Amino acid sequence: MRALFLLLFALLTTLPLVGCAPLLVGGAAASGIIVAQDRRTAGTMLNDQRIEMRVKDYIVKDKELLDNSHVKVDSYNGIVLLTGEVALPVMAERIHTFTKQEAHVREVRNELRIAPPSEMAARRADIALNSRVRSALFSDRDVKSGAIRVVTHDGTVYLLGLVTRAEAEQVVEATRAVSGVKHIVRIFEYIRVD
Repeated sequence: MRALFLLLFALLTTLPLVGCAPLLVGGAAASGIIVAQDRRTAGTMLNDQRIEMRVKDYIVKDKELLDNSHVKVDSYNGIVLLTGEVALPVMAERIHTFTKQEAHVREVRNELRIAPPSEMAARRADIALNSRVRSALFSDRDVKSGAIRVVTHDGTVYLLGLVTRAEAEQVVEATRAVSGVKHIVRIFEYIRVD
């Protein structure tokens, strides 16, 4: 039953690509692999999506935050990572406070910087770097890339996931080998696999 739910979830997340049949099939296959490797329960995955949507919605509905920030929200197993820029420390605190009060949030890692919103060129560079890291993890046979969330901001790569210590070391080594990575921040939860 869980496998069927995960397959449906993978297909639904790729439906916006219906105009590109080859991309859809490839995307569904890759998404299926990633979802199948994810160690979170289906309910936890949905909770993480809800957390991300609620925090983003909070920012969008607050004109001051919307106009004076660029915030990325990522949740993995109830651990929320906030990255980006805000104009004032009080704005970072407001977002942090709202986030930690959300249902199913276990921890908030507030990595927001007090600075003007980043330029599009910097954001594109982070997207490209994030893609290179994900590709490196996906091509490494020793890494369960679906168990890892990769977030990149200003050359810093944040790694989230439920991993063994050995897997964490392999992920960090593969990430370190990617050109352009300035720093690596581990936000792993360590598990034991019997």
